Amino acid sequence: MIKRVMLLLVSVAFLSGCPQVDDFLDLNAVASQAVIESVNGFSFETYTDMFPDCSQNMVYSPLSFYYSLAMLYEGADGSLKAELAELMNTGDQEELTTTLAAMADYYESVNMAPGYDMALSNGLWLNKNRSFGEAWLAKMTDRFESAVSTQDFSSQAGCDEAVKSINRWADRSTMGLIPSILESVDPGTVMALTNALYFKGKWENGFKRIDTELRDFYLTPEKKIQVPTMSIEEDFPAAVDENYTMVALPYRDNRFGLYIFLPAEGVSLKSMEEALTAEEFFDARKLGAESKVKLYLPKFNFKSKLDLKAALQKAGLVELLKQPVEGLSAVCKDEIAIDQILQQATIEVDESGTTAAAVTAIMVFGACAAPPQEMELHVDRPFAFILFDEECGEVLFRGRVVDPAASE
Repeated sequence: MIKRVMLLLVSVAFLSGCPQVDDFLDLNAVASQAVIESVNGFSFETYTDMFPDCSQNMVYSPLSFYYSLAMLYEGADGSLKAELAELMNTGDQEELTTTLAAMADYYESVNMAPGYDMALSNGLWLNKNRSFGEAWLAKMTDRFESAVSTQDFSSQAGCDEAVKSINRWADRSTMGLIPSILESVDPGTVMALTNALYFKGKWENGFKRIDTELRDFYLTPEKKIQVPTMSIEEDFPAAVDENYTMVALPYRDNRFGLYIFLPAEGVSLKSMEEALTAEEFFDARKLGAESKVKLYLPKFNFKSKLDLKAALQKAGLVELLKQPVEGLSAVCKDEIAIDQILQQATIEVDESGTTAAAVTAIMVFGACAAPPQEMELHVDRPFAFILFDEECGEVLFRGRVVDPAASE
């Protein structure tokens, strides 16, 4: 009989030929560079395949999703492990685990820095009537520092209580931004795996609220709306390409940055995103020069609910989505299958900075050119953004804004 497993990830907020990142913080001597390249490769290579629809706002945390896949990868073998390794651009399991653990410690240190609130945590919610692989469970607790809770998934009443417990954890882990991730689970659920990542950062150069005013934003060349738009004149890293204009907005002490990519006139958001590979992003970041920028940026605050299982199907995954999935016996001896992979995410950008959060749930069902020295940039049409860790060298969040006035 195929058993039901639920793996849930909660997090905040956003390679083949992937560029080296040797100018970034070395988290774990030799290991971190290769793993961070893997995370960024995953972030860019899967993005347009997984999310081809550019008709609405979207925010997504690739780092959050990567952590959840890494937990599965720890217990995978055979063709499933090979498929996950290809998807995640990784190979050395010990190197991966060690670096992800170091990253968690790093984000804990960020939380103590002025201008930031940040946290990363993991949890396991185990069916008290099931047995799990001891070696895998030990890595989850020792290396991923997962808190463990046993639940009674054998009855509907027990499942309802588990849902309440997991939702309370999600609410606390995202400072109330994601108050609920689950509506219900079915009796027979074997496990819930959770990861939480929370980010809040203040700008290095904040916008003045008095300068925010209603300005035009073009949903299409023919249709416009008025939205609250911030403005600032400051020196920012910027780059101009045939496909886009990029400007980077630093957070406190330049530890993180929000990269805005505005498509060039006549270039669609979709075609610009397709051209924005990892190499292109790192080239733009590296070659971008300080420019005096008069920037007009709309405020935005929205959430996304993403079906990552459907996204992985579009990306061509096979082994992970088999029913039952083969190659997770080190996690659980029962036959299991992926039922749903969901992510909820939210991001708010205003005059003071950015707050972002994401929740990913995996339900496993049993069975550049130089910019001008001065420029004026009106972000008045659909654009893309990347929230980037300038010290560690990782993409935390990325997404697109099609309608700044929309809440989803």
